[in-house]
Amino acid sequence: MNNKAGSVGDYLYRQIYILSAVAAIIVMVAGFARSYYLKGIYNGAELTPLFHFHGVIMTLWFSLFLLQSLLVSGNNITLHRRVGIIGTVVATIIIIIGPIVAIAAAKLHGHPEFIIVPLFEIVAFATLVSAALLMRYQKDFHKRFMVLATLGILNAAIARIPLEFIQQGDLVVAFGLDDALILIVVVFDTIKNRRLHPAYGWGTLLLVVLQVSRLLIMSTQQWASIANWLVH
Repeated sequence: MNNKAGSVGDYLYRQIYILSAVAAIIVMVAGFARSYYLKGIYNGAELTPLFHFHGVIMTLWFSLFLLQSLLVSGNNITLHRRVGIIGTVVATIIIIIGPIVAIAAAKLHGHPEFIIVPLFEIVAFATLVSAALLMRYQKDFHKRFMVLATLGILNAAIARIPLEFIQQGDLVVAFGLDDALILIVVVFDTIKNRRLHPAYGWGTLLLVVLQVSRLLIMSTQQWASIANWLVH
């Protein structure tokens, strides 16, 4: 029994990045099915070219993360590095257009104070992806920063999943579910390697600090003034 359990654990550990990518894609589709992926079925509102482009770029990022995970699993490192150039370009576009999309969404839907949520999410993504690229030749750091960067931008998708407890909840629910997904990966990695990897330690801390900061700053009058200035 122990050998069998060990074999299952080893297999899951080897596939953890593929499984993380698949989970992220499932969450993205579940969250944005009604407004984007299946909006024709759900009679979703028409989207401007900016929001269409944003949807394409984000879909491309999650697809590339899955492809890159599969390439590493298949030991195709040369192609992985070539595809990584495309991934770098896509990540740069996400970082550039993220704030533009956030401001456009706030103008469209109101509640400018909520703009802090996507803005801080872009900060986290940019920081983690930059760390991953800077440490691309240290694969143990590179892959862990990449999985954190990818899972860390799922808050918007999670908040839109049509489940009552999510829709009736607030940002804490979306943050908590995103953190739970991240912690599954981090805890599994920590147990398997018998230590918390520094990339997971510092990266997870960054995500949590930015989440708490958003909750604290969003309700302040100072932020309301800044948000209104950004939107108007």
